[in-house]
Order: sequence, then C-alpha cells, then structure tokens
Amino acid sequence: MRTGTCVILTVDAESGFFGDKVIPPSKMIHGEVEGERFGFARIMDVCESRGFKATFFLDVLEQRWFGDEIRLIALSIHRRGHDVQLHTHPIWAYGRWKMTDFTFEEQARIIEEGCEVIRSWLGRCPVADRAGSFAADRNTLKALRENGILIDSSLCHGYRGCKLSSLFPSKNRMGFSEGVIEIPATVFTELKLGPYKRYRCLDINACSLKELIKVVKLAEKGGLRFVVVCLHSFSFLRWDKGMNRFLPNGGELRKFERFLGFLREEDVEVITMEECSRRLRDESVSRMGVDRVPHTGYLRTLMRAFKHFNRSWKNRIFAVSSAAAFLSLIALVIKAILAYVR
Repeated sequence: MRTGTCVILTVDAESGFFGDKVIPPSKMIHGEVEGERFGFARIMDVCESRGFKATFFLDVLEQRWFGDEIRLIALSIHRRGHDVQLHTHPIWAYGRWKMTDFTFEEQARIIEEGCEVIRSWLGRCPVADRAGSFAADRNTLKALRENGILIDSSLCHGYRGCKLSSLFPSKNRMGFSEGVIEIPATVFTELKLGPYKRYRCLDINACSLKELIKVVKLAEKGGLRFVVVCLHSFSFLRWDKGMNRFLPNGGELRKFERFLGFLREEDVEVITMEECSRRLRDESVSRMGVDRVPHTGYLRTLMRAFKHFNRSWKNRIFAVSSAAAFLSLIALVIKAILAYVR
C-alpha cells in the first residue's frame, strides 16, 4: 500500500582522481572489468528489472577531458528513459574540486556551462543539480536560480564540506532558499548518546540492507515525503589501494537488487528528480511536508561495523571498542557474582 512517501534513486556518475592519477570513465562510470560492465548500465539494468527509473547526476564537465565519451553516456541514460541531471565537480574544467571554492559569479558560469552541455546533448536543460562531494553553499543556490534550475540535492546533514545545513534547519524535509527547492540526501541517526547524535547518509555502500529497509519503513511511518537514496556509478566495484586493479563487488550488487525487491514488494513509489520537479512546480512552499530523521539503533550499527570490519578504520574502532566494552561488562558481572557467592 502506498503511503505518500516517494523514493528517489540518485546516482552520482563521475570519474575520479587518485593523487595525480586520473581514473577514467571506463573504470568509474562504465565499470569495465574483464569484458563486463558493472557501472551505470548495470545500475539501469537492475532498476529496470524492478520497473524503476533512476536519476543520474552526471558530471558533464568531464567532457573537457574525455570528449564524446561523456555525451554517449548521457545519451545512453536518456534513451533508456532514465533521468539525466547536473553534477558539478569543477576540477575537470576549472582546476578546483569543490563548488564552494568559487564565488557566486564563478559558480553561475560553471552551472551555465553544465546546463548548456546537457541542453546541446539532450535538447533540454536540467531541472536538478547536486554539487560534487555535497560541497554547496548559499552562492550555489543563487547560481542555480540564476540558471533556472528548480531543485538542488546537495544538502547532506553532517557531511563534512556541505555548507547548507545553516540554511536548512530540517535534516530531511524539503526546504526553500534563494528561489531553489532543496531535496536533501536522506540521513538517519545510527547512534544516540544524550544530546550527541551521529548521522549517516542513506547510501547503498555505506548502509546495510537492514538499515536501508528500516529507514524507508520509518520514513513512511513518519510521513516523510521524499527518501533520497545515494549511489555512485562505481558502487558495484572494489579496488586495490592504488586503484590499479578493479573487481566486481557482488555483495553490493546483490544488496541493491534485494533493496529494490523490497521497494517493489511493498509497492513503494519510486520517482526521478524530473518527475519530482513536475509535481512540485505548481505547489506552494507550505506543502514541503514534515521532517523526520529515522533512527536505526546501536545493534544495526554494530552488525554493519563487524560485517565491514576491513572496509574502514571507523568500523574497526567501533567494533573493537564495542566488543571491549561488552567483555568489560561481563567481567564486572562475573566479579560481582563471585563477590556475592563468597
């Protein structure tokens, strides 16, 4: 049964750098591994198998480096009925990585170029933008308005480098500032300790399947209007420390398949940013909805930390410290029992 909560599947489609080494679209967007592709096309395959479409925030300024290859990626996404919107990592054309490194006038020019590139390729301008690394500020919103872009999706509460949190006191609720609608990347709390809360982005690679499902269920129960799920074009890949050897990440692929299976079984509505813009264009700001921040709890966080123990130092610290605390508690209980018996 549909509850009024819509899920938006968003994919940041981009190449990258490792130090001074460029990691090209063949790896980071196409996801080529031994003759197979595990990148953006595989994401579309999985979505289509469940009857869904995704929004691809494509870093079109990469065409300055990689030429027609980026245009062909945009056309492939568009022709299959998925949604192409603007993603901005200015490093490819303007020498600096983050939008927040630029003035309003400079950001306006960057976004204008991105809009013109998409218009020339697809015959229409984008309606939504996401700043690379969520690095957006007030000037970014002004620059989007200057270029006629209705929606921004760069707010990710608690994400280092995102400078929008002060403009939007809500975490997950839509907001409105500088003439632009903000549809945040959905966050949830994984830990609470008194006033302290640790937030996590609803990212396929950063969350367990149980967390993904729990957040959607709690968002529906709480009346959150949009749940924005984040992926990257390389979400189904893993690589060595030097980013020289790439391999498929079957576990992440299966997790995504199972998550979409859950959305289909529960009849959760999945829409694109393009569809979202059509629905919102004539609505008043008063209909932005409620703000809800789902809480998944300590046990789910601990289970993920152990499962992904080797993935990051944060997981290792959390898992080891939790285990140490648990063993210390057992030792105290045993000591108390022995003292009582004596």
